[in-house]
Amino acid sequence: MVTRIFLCSDQTEPEIRDFLREAIEDIANGNSYVVTWSCGSIQTVKVGDRAYFKRIGSDQQGYFASGRVVAADQEYQLRQKSSRYRELSEAYDIDSYSNNFCVWVAWDACVDFDLPLRSDTLRQLPQFAGLPLEPQSEAGVFREEYIQVLDREWDRHLVRTSKENRGIRLVDVFYNWGLEDSQQGFASDALDSFTKAIKIRPNFVKAYMGRGDVYLTQEQYQKAIADYSQVITLVPERAKLAYYKRGLAQTKLGQQETAIGDFLDCLALDNTYGDAYLTLGNTYYKLRDYAKAVATFTECLVRSPNPEQALYRRGRAHLALKSYESAIADFTAACESQVNHTDSLYYRGLAYAESNQPQRAIADLQLAADQYLEQGNTERYQRVKTFMETIPAPTLPTAPPLSNKELERIVVVAVPPVPLSEKTALVAITSQYILQGWQVRLVERSTHGYDLECLCGESREDVAIKEVHGSNGSILLSAAEIQAAQSNPHFILWVVDTSQEPPTLHRYAGSAIDERWELEPVEFRVRPTDPRPPQQISEQILEAP
Repeated sequence: MVTRIFLCSDQTEPEIRDFLREAIEDIANGNSYVVTWSCGSIQTVKVGDRAYFKRIGSDQQGYFASGRVVAADQEYQLRQKSSRYRELSEAYDIDSYSNNFCVWVAWDACVDFDLPLRSDTLRQLPQFAGLPLEPQSEAGVFREEYIQVLDREWDRHLVRTSKENRGIRLVDVFYNWGLEDSQQGFASDALDSFTKAIKIRPNFVKAYMGRGDVYLTQEQYQKAIADYSQVITLVPERAKLAYYKRGLAQTKLGQQETAIGDFLDCLALDNTYGDAYLTLGNTYYKLRDYAKAVATFTECLVRSPNPEQALYRRGRAHLALKSYESAIADFTAACESQVNHTDSLYYRGLAYAESNQPQRAIADLQLAADQYLEQGNTERYQRVKTFMETIPAPTLPTAPPLSNKELERIVVVAVPPVPLSEKTALVAITSQYILQGWQVRLVERSTHGYDLECLCGESREDVAIKEVHGSNGSILLSAAEIQAAQSNPHFILWVVDTSQEPPTLHRYAGSAIDERWELEPVEFRVRPTDPRPPQQISEQILEAP
């Protein structure tokens, strides 16, 4: 097909401005505007030929419309009227005048008749170098070597005039409809609009990108790859996104090595494109090339203006390489920047567990589990809780065994008062249990004989907490606590010695009370010997002389 130039003067076509107003309205509604136009004596016009319309006969000579030659309705086709015209294409109309033929042309872009793309502007371009540019006869063929320049300048002119509401392109109408439909989730309508835009303009890069994006979200990866490849063919120097998204589609098809090539080509065009670094690093990670993954995420941290995601992902790669210290450092930095905060806690917990730091592992994992539960991510919550069950419960800190001389100094006395300083000890011990993954519940001491119920898997400890009282190392226990120590196999006594700096902790089973310690009652229950009520006794005393 060729590009033909049709000529127009407002002297010979006084209604041309009305035609253009109607055309703009039709195009805005998604329809091309069909006109019947003289092609002089030329008999070689074909359906599909490209068409430009040029204003002549004034100082404002230039192009005001473009489109394609189309077939006339069958009843209007000249070739159907007489066998004499059987060789003409379907585009020729039965009407003719002064020995001039007419053909049907569908306009798909136009501007205000008084605002054309001026011919003298084109002649000033260095590409034309003063050579003859345009045919001067109706439906003459535009020189092939200048068509790309004409198309480019015409598109630029349409962009400028459309901003002033004095120009319009049908391809833009369909493209904008496609964008709107894709954003609203109407994939089928979006694909239809983008395809119509491409049919009008086979080299319309934005429509290929838009359609490729819809195919990608619809998991039609081969079709997405085809559209992105078309973009790369048309504008290889501006195909950063096409390379990146084609790589994404290839990863979905399991073509990881091919995808790596596209991500590298994308970064060759823009070495600050963070998404390409992240996806390239993830692809190396999937291929178990963890060293290259670390290197890629590190490059992202250096070059990308928003590299925070790379911290978390590099941490994952370090963890796979068993570089636990580096992994913990990356996850910690990711937590501080709030990037994948819960996931970073989870994987830092794994790193702690793998590096034999169970206390820190359980603390991170428990916090991550709580956050997953709050987020409604029950699957990840259950995974974390299941993993936590595989971590051996760490041993609580204990002081060295006491010597016989030290044991002799400890006297257990049964009294109800609770020193205020024991509250500090209660907080400290409770925190330790929680840090190590125990479920802790505060109970009423006077009823149960202990302060805390602690559960961890099959293990249970009923914990009483006391502070060393007095210079002789004695502590104060209530009768309920002594009874719990003697009858409850889960009873644990923690003694906090705050006389030392830092304070020391001593952990004892309940049996130690009977076996090692001397119980010395220091208070007694007093009952009245007079059977009369206390009030009557008081009244009698007051009446005595």
